[in-house]
Amino acid sequence: HDLGHFGLTNQFLVESRNELALGYNDNSPLENMHCAKMFKICNKDDANIFAKMELNTWKEVRKICISAILHTDNAHHFDMCKEIEAFGVLMTDACEQAASAIANGDELPEVYQKDVLREKSSTWLNLFLHVCDVSNPL
Repeated sequence: HDLGHFGLTNQFLVESRNELALGYNDNSPLENMHCAKMFKICNKDDANIFAKMELNTWKEVRKICISAILHTDNAHHFDMCKEIEAFGVLMTDACEQAASAIANGDELPEVYQKDVLREKSSTWLNLFLHVCDVSNPL
C-alpha cells in the first residue's frame, strides 16, 4: 500500500507546495499516489489481477482498495478511533454474544454477522490496513 513512498510526510508535501500535493489538491497526496500507481501497474496485461472481473465487481474492488489505502493517512486516525469506539458501545451486546459463541464453538449470531460484520465491512477493511500501517512505520 506504500508503493512509491519516498519518505516525506503529507504535511511536508502540502506545506512545501510539492507537485504531488498540488496534483491531489492537498488531500492525502501520498496515499492518492499509492492508489494511482497500484492501478496503473494493474492495468498492464501481464500484471492485471482484476482482468477477469466483471465490471461491477471491479468497480467495487477498486472502491474498497482506494478507501482502505486512503485511510492509511494518519489524518484519519482519531476519527477512525472515535468511530470504532462509538460503534463498540452501540454493539456491545452483539459483540459479547459473538465472543460467547466463539468460546463455546458455536456459530456467530446472525445479528453480529449482519450488524457488525456485513454492515461495517468497509470500516473493518479500512481499519485493518490502517492498523498494519501504524504498526509498521517507514
